[in-house]
Amino acid sequence: MDTENLLTVRDVAKRLAVTEVTIRRWLKRGILTGLETPAGWRFMESDIQLFMNQHRTPTKQDGQEA
Repeated sequence: MDTENLLTVRDVAKRLAVTEVTIRRWLKRGILTGLETPAGWRFMESDIQLFMNQHRTPTKQDGQEA
């Protein structure tokens, strides 16, 4: 079994600086994916990191103009 950390809705909301309601809305819309458990939704840390990389805004340091 994978030993990767699983994050809660609250953990992900803090990391992404959004509300828990937003995380649940994104789940419903398919923007985020997670594992629904009897204890609530859980997210793989690597999935959240991938989401952050895919949705970040390029900066001038990235060689693109803002």
